[in-house]
Amino acid sequence: ARPLNADEAAEMTKFFGKEICATVRTASVYEIPNPPFRDLLIGRGLSVEDFRGLSGLTLGTCILLSESRPHPFPLALLFHECVHVVQYAMLGLDEFIKSYVNGWVANEFDYYRIPHEVMAYDLERRYAQNPDQAFDVRRCVQTNINSLL
Repeated sequence: ARPLNADEAAEMTKFFGKEICATVRTASVYEIPNPPFRDLLIGRGLSVEDFRGLSGLTLGTCILLSESRPHPFPLALLFHECVHVVQYAMLGLDEFIKSYVNGWVANEFDYYRIPHEVMAYDLERRYAQNPDQAFDVRRCVQTNINSLL
């Protein structure tokens, strides 16, 4: 994984600050792999997102970017994934995973209804609508942190 390049860091720092941006690493992969438990859930009759269709996935401070599913607006994807970096930073690894999975289960395994994703997509839309209008993502996440729990 590599740190953000100069252009990415300059853009993301306006929204996330230098501290968060300094921790972010990105890695290109051909496609995002499915977790090993996906087949078990499908075998139990659950409809579970195919991770191979994702453009990006954040694991702590490392963002996996899919080469097979390039995003039409790469900075918006990076922005979205950096929201998850902030969520991880504020919740800690264990609480992030617990609340993410609980949100996934509570919303019938609908990826787009997971509270972490709802927040990330809402903030991504705000960014994409006006990327020149900086705002403090950390403050937005902190203000709405209870929606993730």
